[in-house]
Amino acid sequence: MAQVPENKVSLGCGTLILIALIVMIFSRGNDSQKLEREVDSLRNELRQLSSKVGSASSDTRDVESKVDKLQKSADALKQAMDGLKEEMKKLRVPEVPPVER
Repeated sequence: MAQVPENKVSLGCGTLILIALIVMIFSRGNDSQKLEREVDSLRNELRQLSSKVGSASSDTRDVESKVDKLQKSADALKQAMDGLKEEMKKLRVPEVPPVER
């Protein structure tokens, strides 16, 4: 009998890992597109959130400005009331004792 030479291929562990990685990369085409869509969606949401934060910051500055104006008005009103109290003290008529019956 004639011997037929055997053609065996021996692959090392590194080669098998490399082949597995290549297969994974090329088989994930749909996953890659899905991931890109999700990233785009997240970017859009981030832009919207950034816009809302900017708007909230602007609103906060407006409120702070109004609170400052109210505080100044309250201080001016307090000073005016204190001045009126002093004027009323000057205008007071001496107290008349109550009449007994």
